[in-house]
This record gives sequence, structure tokens and C-alpha cells, in this order.
Amino acid sequence: MTNQERLAHLLEIVEKPTNNLVTISSIRDKLTPESYQLVLSTIATAKASKSTDVSAIAEAAEMEALFISMSVNGLSLSSPLRQDALDRLAVSGKWSPAVRDEVKALGVTRQTRWQIEGYAIQPTLTIVENETKKAVVKQTATDRWNVFIDAMDAWDGSGDEPVL
Repeated sequence: MTNQERLAHLLEIVEKPTNNLVTISSIRDKLTPESYQLVLSTIATAKASKSTDVSAIAEAAEMEALFISMSVNGLSLSSPLRQDALDRLAVSGKWSPAVRDEVKALGVTRQTRWQIEGYAIQPTLTIVENETKKAVVKQTATDRWNVFIDAMDAWDGSGDEPVL
């Protein structure tokens, strides 16, 4: 992998499922009171749909099940299907992107790979190039050390000592 490819890899956003069981109260705790009311009213509206359209009926049934599960034991919002359902709710309820993202984050976190890998700051090409140089020097030293250890193991104590 080139240094530029490594940098691009580090800058990618990675999605990680939380697999947490989300309840109505955990949504309430995450949002402002106004945003919580918007989310709750959107779910209520979606589950109360009286449409005769098959897809709307299915959506209403899904929202009813979602609401019941979240009211009782909690429900994971981590699956792609649940994340898609949240996107649809956000559109129909006219949620702001911030509200949508906060609710979706209860199921899936998004971070750049460099944050996950423990970098203190966002890496630059110079930082990646320096890491590559350091890795090459370290590997060279490791290889030389291993050759020395092998020579020491093979040395019988007579003649010239192995040199590091």
C-alpha cells in the first residue's frame, strides 16, 4: 500500500454497529425535548397509518412492532434495515439531519479509521511517510537482530564471535 493509499485508508469513515437495545427512554435521553417529541410523533403517525396501500400497511406494522419493542425491552437499531427505516422516518417526519444522525448513532457509530486506530490527531501525508520510514528502519533492525541471534545459537564458543 502506498503512503497516499494508507492515508486515504486512515481517513475513511467506518461504521460500527453498537448492537445496543434502544428504548424510547434512551432516545429521550439523547435528544432535546423538542426533538424527542418530533421523533415520537413521527413513529406514532407512521404506526397509525390508515392507508390501504400494501407497502404503507407493512410500514405501519413495522412501526407498531418497533414502538412496542422499544417501549418494553428495547430494540437494536444496528441492522441496515433498521437504519433505512430511520432514514424513512426522518424524511416523513422532517427531522433535521442532526436529529436523524443522533437517533441513528444509537445503532451505528461512525468514526474515521484514524480515530479508531488511536491517532491523537488527523494524520497527514507527512505523518504517514514518517511512519513508513520508521517501520522500514524497525524491520531492518529486527531482521539484523534475528540473524545475530541465529548466529549466536549456532556459535560453539570457538573462533570469532558473531557480530551484531
